[in-house]
Amino acid sequence: MGFSFQSLTVYLSLPQVPGSNEEEAYAALQNCKWHTEKAVRYLKIEQLFRLGLTSRDKCREELNRVDWDIEQAASNLIDKCHIGSPV
Repeated sequence: MGFSFQSLTVYLSLPQVPGSNEEEAYAALQNCKWHTEKAVRYLKIEQLFRLGLTSRDKCREELNRVDWDIEQAASNLIDKCHIGSPV
């Protein structure tokens, strides 16, 4: 049984964004015209945004700052909230 391009792309994208599911990955890939890196970045921004700490633009900025390491970006944003810095 073979895999379609879409299902293989979804499968390969999932490990890059812990906590994302197939439906989210598929939707992100469709929205990004099957460009895997853009879809992964989109998913990371959305996951970080769902923490409710700051705007999507600030999430993107923090992810850029830490080379798209979502765990580091989340940690940094949480730390900024705890010390009262503007996020």
